Amino acid sequence: SNHDENSWQGTEFERMGENHLPAYVLSATVQNSLPLLYTGQEASLGKRLRFFDKDTVDWNGPPLSDFYRAIFALRHAQPALWNGPWGGKQTLLATDGGERVFAFARTRADNSVVVMVNFSDVDATVQYVGLPTPGEYTDWFSQQSLTLAGTQQLTVPRHGYRVFVRGGIPPATP
Repeated sequence: SNHDENSWQGTEFERMGENHLPAYVLSATVQNSLPLLYTGQEASLGKRLRFFDKDTVDWNGPPLSDFYRAIFALRHAQPALWNGPWGGKQTLLATDGGERVFAFARTRADNSVVVMVNFSDVDATVQYVGLPTPGEYTDWFSQQSLTLAGTQQLTVPRHGYRVFVRGGIPPATP
């Protein structure tokens, strides 16, 4: 999202509803992406900003700063997510989740990031196929280790996401 979208099309809550966080994960990790954070987004700003006049932000909304901090730390710590020729190639993963689940991997040298987003109203247990770099991964948000195979079944929460990393720069504390 950005200031223009917020002012003219509505807040991310108006436009994306419960999918505002998985949409941000997707926009921050997909190849050729550049995530933006606009004024008040980290405080769940629920109003459209005035575009041509100075506006105020209620900073007392439910905080999302830890979420955004973790996403930006992910982008900095994982070379596979870097921009342009410095980042990794994106490989779509086939899933049996239909249009509700989007999954891909980005790999650069020994660094791999696997992203799965679920835009539906129900938890999705999906089988993915074609992970180019199977092996030991860490769930970026829970910091739990797991082994990902080339083909495997995983659960992605409703209006949620899963991000797994291998290699890269270890996180300080997402």
